[in-house]
Amino acid sequence: QEPQVIVLDEPTAFLDIRHKLELLYLLKNMVREKKVAVLMSLHELDLAQKISDHIICVKGDNSIGYFGTPEEVFSGDHIKELFQIEKGTYLSDYGSVELEAVKGEPKVFVIGGNGTGIPVYRQLQKEGIPFAAGILWENDREYPVAEALASVVIREKAFESVSDATFETAVKVLKNCEKVICCMENFGTYQEPCRQLWKIAKDLGKI
Repeated sequence: QEPQVIVLDEPTAFLDIRHKLELLYLLKNMVREKKVAVLMSLHELDLAQKISDHIICVKGDNSIGYFGTPEEVFSGDHIKELFQIEKGTYLSDYGSVELEAVKGEPKVFVIGGNGTGIPVYRQLQKEGIPFAAGILWENDREYPVAEALASVVIREKAFESVSDATFETAVKVLKNCEKVICCMENFGTYQEPCRQLWKIAKDLGKI
C-alpha cells in the first residue's frame, strides 16, 4: 500500500463540495509528503486549475491540445478553443463560467466596483436584461465579469484617473438607460467620477 503513482478517473464526480475538498486535500498531502505522483482525469476545470502542477488537455479526437502548467494552459483563448465555446465564457481568474451576455442596447446602468456589482450583473443576465457597467478600471476584480456579461462596459486603464472622454461616454450611456443601480455605499478618491454618475442618476430620477 505504498504506491509511487495513483491513477484516478473522475475522482470528484458525484461528490458534494465538502467531500471534493477533503479528497483533494488528501491527495495533495500525499503528493507533498509522500512524493506520490497523482494522475487524474477531470472535467471540472476549476478544480484542475487549482490543484494541478501540470495539465494535459485532450481534444475530442483524443489528440493532445495543450500541455503545461495551469498558468500556461488557462491563459489566452486556450480553453475557449479547446472546448469550442461559442456562448458564454470561462473566467480563469475566478475558475468559473459565465453565461452569454444579453445582447441589445442597455436598459440598466450599473455603478459598481471591487466586486460589488457582480451579483447584480448575474441577476440582470438571468432576467434577460441588457445592461451597462461602469466606470470600471481594467484591474478591478469585477472587470472580467462585467466584460463577460454586460452589453456595454465603460472602462478606464488600470491606475489611471478617469479621463473626460471616458466620463462623457459614461454620462451619455447612463442617460439613455431606463434605470440606474448603484452598488457602492462609499466612493474613494479615484471613484469620484462614479459618485458624480450616481448624483446625475439621482437628479434624473433613475435611482
